[in-house]
Amino acid sequence: MNNRSSFFQKWMNENSYELILRLSLLFLLLYSGDHWFSRIPLAALSISGFIWRDLVHQSKFWFLAACFVFFEVSLHWFEADNHKYLTCYWFLTLAIISGRPLSERPLLLRRHARMYLTLCMAFAVVWKFINRDFMDHSFFELTLLTDSRFMYFTKYMTGLSLSDLYWNQDLISQFASSAQSSLALRKNVGVEQLARFMTYFTLIIETLIPISFCFFPQRLFPHFILVFFILVTYPIASVIGFAWLLIIFGLSQSDGEYQKILRPTYCSLFVLTQTFRSEVGPVLDWLFRG
Repeated sequence: MNNRSSFFQKWMNENSYELILRLSLLFLLLYSGDHWFSRIPLAALSISGFIWRDLVHQSKFWFLAACFVFFEVSLHWFEADNHKYLTCYWFLTLAIISGRPLSERPLLLRRHARMYLTLCMAFAVVWKFINRDFMDHSFFELTLLTDSRFMYFTKYMTGLSLSDLYWNQDLISQFASSAQSSLALRKNVGVEQLARFMTYFTLIIETLIPISFCFFPQRLFPHFILVFFILVTYPIASVIGFAWLLIIFGLSQSDGEYQKILRPTYCSLFVLTQTFRSEVGPVLDWLFRG
């Protein structure tokens, strides 16, 4: 028991900067590269960072990581996930911070992480407000009806059958190669109601996150909003790389009087998100069918 207590105390007293670097290394290993020409060198780079720990304190290490991610994004810029661009910024930031005196790094990292967290969520909200397809609920309606990640979620939340959802997916695939200008997807009233709710819920929570972290960074409730957002969003829309970036940004703000609460919470969430990689369908089947 004493060994466990001393380990926990040592972990709680660890420099936040060192912890963020270690989690960024894990992110670098698992979620930075999607294609073989970037995934393999990034994995090798990350493993090197775990073996030779001094590497992560050198600007060249993170600059090289940023270059590989940027190379992948530049080749697939149209289909690259949004968080890939944020990943480039984050690694470049770590490269710049690593060149500063060690005593200045934690504060610089905290400031930049908060800036990225607030700006990326704020720009996401702006995009949604100016996008007519999002504001009229059609974005979520189309997602619920055709996105395979949402299939079981749509089934259990709206009552629409799997056969109808498979039919919609087939129709979409045929529509892409046809000359049709419109198509009629199978849906019900529940889909429309759920799409409307998801639209307003997303706008509200994604607005609260940047406002709370911008104006109340020392309070506890911004972290509660961020953790809640991750827990309800990424089990379904399983973009775990983006979730990990948000956790890293939130964790970097956890120094202070709430550290004993926030550090275990974010680190546990960092581990928990790995379960989000599994299919949500079997889980929903188990929950609703007993």
